[in-house]
Amino acid sequence: MRNIDDIKIFKLDNGLQVFFYPMNNLPITNVNLWANVGSVNEKLKVNGISHFLEHMLFKDTKKYANNSLTKEIEDFAGGYMNAATSFDYTHYYATLHKNYIEKAFDVLSNMAFNLDIEQNNLDLERGVITEEIQRGEDNPWNVLWQELYKHYFKGHNYANPIIGNKKNILNISRDDLHYYYDKFYYPANLSLVIAGDTSTEKVLALSNKYFNINKKVQTYETVDYHPHKLLAKEYHVKKMPSVSQTYFAYAYNASFHPAIYLLDIMLGGGISSIFYKRLKQDERLVWSIGTDFSHHKYGATFIVYGVCEYSNLPAIDKILQEKFILTEEDLNKAKRIFKMQHDLEHETISGITDSLGYYAVLSNWKDAIEIKKQVLSSMLEDVKAIVFEQSHFIRQIVKN
Repeated sequence: MRNIDDIKIFKLDNGLQVFFYPMNNLPITNVNLWANVGSVNEKLKVNGISHFLEHMLFKDTKKYANNSLTKEIEDFAGGYMNAATSFDYTHYYATLHKNYIEKAFDVLSNMAFNLDIEQNNLDLERGVITEEIQRGEDNPWNVLWQELYKHYFKGHNYANPIIGNKKNILNISRDDLHYYYDKFYYPANLSLVIAGDTSTEKVLALSNKYFNINKKVQTYETVDYHPHKLLAKEYHVKKMPSVSQTYFAYAYNASFHPAIYLLDIMLGGGISSIFYKRLKQDERLVWSIGTDFSHHKYGATFIVYGVCEYSNLPAIDKILQEKFILTEEDLNKAKRIFKMQHDLEHETISGITDSLGYYAVLSNWKDAIEIKKQVLSSMLEDVKAIVFEQSHFIRQIVKN
């Protein structure tokens, strides 16, 4: 995926946008339906409903009931189907042989427009999701991330778990799910992204046949969010008796700039990174160390995370507040790593539809292509200019 002109774009009469990237190296296609809705759009009392709805769309539509929808893709067409819910989006995708591409359009259009929940399936799925919540509560990394977001994004929906909580899941009703579905699953709030071995003419014909459906648009409240600005240090502890080591994460103020992806690699991207060499190899203060730039539609943060002995935290605190030196050698190495990772992610049809859909929801679909050029053209001065304020952070730990 090298040029913007390689991507074919259509807007159907009902407002639904279609992106198509042709790839004919294998007789495979990926069809990816993106809904511009996630947990950021939820009211607190139904937190978790976006993810719950994702589950129910696999169970019950007017044409495909009792989980028969997945069988159409996996058993009949020999393909693969899955979905994911995030803070800012939900997406559903199918990968299958090009001869069965129409089946993917049929199935995904039923998910987009024809929810019809049966109460017994709803009750069964409650158990599935509450078990999923319990597994998350037993995972120290999941607990660490959730606690960190709870404090960093205080007062905003990013502070709430995408999956919700057990109380909400047990109380969300069939009417709640249908109301939320009608509110957010309408054509202009959906995007269809296709990549693989098929033609532009066929994509356009199938899009019109299965997705050019009129649906009444419901009004809803827009998200109003002002990023949480850290002005000092905050320290938080979550007790978890089952862990033997201390899991830690530091969240810093951050905003988007292409060069921040290079900073991420330079500081915490593997065994040659600055923090790995200093904290693990030289000082032997951590068992593991990494960094992550978490970029969302309404906010962002730069995170340093790892595992250590609790007694080592003061020394880690001190080192992370020191001024680190960034060199041209570090920059060039980071660019090589970024280029390799980006190219690998875009080698597959699913990688391409994920990238196009993600940027279409988050910012602008063109960023899926332009981000590589922007990152690789960044200078060392660009990276240094976005170095976060090291004395302002939230430190979250999970310990026994």
